[in-house]
Amino acid sequence: MLSSYLTLPRTVHLLCLGTFINRAATFVVLFLTPYLTAELGFSVQLATLTMGMVGLGSVIGNLLGGQLADTIGRKPVMVAATFGVAAGLFGFGAMRTPWTILPAVFVLFSIGEMYRPAAHAMIADVVRPDARPRAYGLMYVAINLGFSVAPMLGGVLAERSFWLLFIADGLTSAAFGCLVLLFIPESKLRTRPVSPVVDASAADGPSSGARNEVREPHVPAWIAVRLMARDHCLVAFCAATLMLAMVIMQGAATLPLYLRQQGFSLAEFGRIIAVNGIMVVLFQLPATALFSRFDRGRVITVAAVMYAIGFGLTGAARSGPEFVGTVVLWTIGELMQAPLVPSIVTQLAPRRLRARYFGAISMCYAGANMIGAPLGGWVFAQHGGRCVWLATAGLALVASLLYAYVGRQLSLIRRATHA
Repeated sequence: MLSSYLTLPRTVHLLCLGTFINRAATFVVLFLTPYLTAELGFSVQLATLTMGMVGLGSVIGNLLGGQLADTIGRKPVMVAATFGVAAGLFGFGAMRTPWTILPAVFVLFSIGEMYRPAAHAMIADVVRPDARPRAYGLMYVAINLGFSVAPMLGGVLAERSFWLLFIADGLTSAAFGCLVLLFIPESKLRTRPVSPVVDASAADGPSSGARNEVREPHVPAWIAVRLMARDHCLVAFCAATLMLAMVIMQGAATLPLYLRQQGFSLAEFGRIIAVNGIMVVLFQLPATALFSRFDRGRVITVAAVMYAIGFGLTGAARSGPEFVGTVVLWTIGELMQAPLVPSIVTQLAPRRLRARYFGAISMCYAGANMIGAPLGGWVFAQHGGRCVWLATAGLALVASLLYAYVGRQLSLIRRATHA
């Protein structure tokens, strides 16, 4: 099983290494609210508004990153994003007023998130279709490993100085940029002029003149948006993924509030939710190898049902082990779904629009961050925790129906292709 990951292209391994280094020092999101309230004296309302700017910037960054990665290439976008966000972080600690910090956070995350669709598209460019679930599974493990290190490391630095958080985060972003710049080649097909006449010498080897290579035309942004909007499979897939991402957000946003209401401490919540991270780190790679053998549409449909069962049963749980059991159930859904989402995007996307398709799906996760937590908090405050968990179960079941539709369409396309 391990050999199947070791034989992935070198580009994948380097991207995973860079992602781990970068995510291990992702301090701004984790410690932004404490920094704004404790260090700068912002109100809770203003601090949460700043977090909303994080989500909005992420949405714009994913869309812009997808457009640019399909236009100018994957590598330039990743280099610009990593070095750009590093420069912004070095100066972020000098900002002290809401009128500088709010736009700075928006710009910072707009630039920082541009690399994501470019990186996913690069993996699709260099990995053969049957191996893509393993490649994306390895990337997912790198992200989770990084996030498991970030809170502990960030807490130590924050006790000394919040300024150290921004410097460390900026340095790791720059390190990722150097890795991409120096060691990762561009993967996007280069466009070359088409020679109408084939040189006779071409049969013996490369010619010094123009190569007889088909030109891959650029698709303008407005045409790309129109084509994507007409792709019913993409629209359904994005809608389902957005719903599930909003469900997942409740594990971090509403679950701690609900557990406190049930008499659990924050430390107990930490131990319960830690089961999710431990399972992802330990079981994501073998789970990806297992589930990639089956039809992808059916796997993600079952995954959405597991989310529905896990979150739906949260309202019926009472003891610590019962809450742990609900986390185990929806984490199984995460293990099934997470590595297959980008693989399915590569099936849906024409090559010329690949990064923009990834931008659309990444925007779903960013949008869930922006609206999922406030919406879950509002439902919790107005109608109680059990209503939240019933609503999450309903959303996940609707997502499963949409995933089943997408899976059915992909099966029809495969049959037509092989007919």
